[in-house]
Amino acid sequence: MLEHLHDPRNTLDRLWSILKPGGRLGVMTQLVIDRDRFANWHYTADPTHVGFFSVRTLEWLARHWSAQIVHADNGVCLFRKREE
Repeated sequence: MLEHLHDPRNTLDRLWSILKPGGRLGVMTQLVIDRDRFANWHYTADPTHVGFFSVRTLEWLARHWSAQIVHADNGVCLFRKREE
């Protein structure tokens, strides 16, 4: 899902803003492992994939939202919105 977003920051921030405290936002994408593997990665050949994400990106999102990452595996990440 994330790899198809043309404006991921605004889209994800908008979704996060309507999420209730304690709620979870799930995202899916294959993650970039490192620069060397990225150069030959089949995932980049799909023209609908316009953005690519890494573990560091997911960690940045968690910090940006003051969220907790409750699951990150097999291309799925769940962020939990803290209780107010």
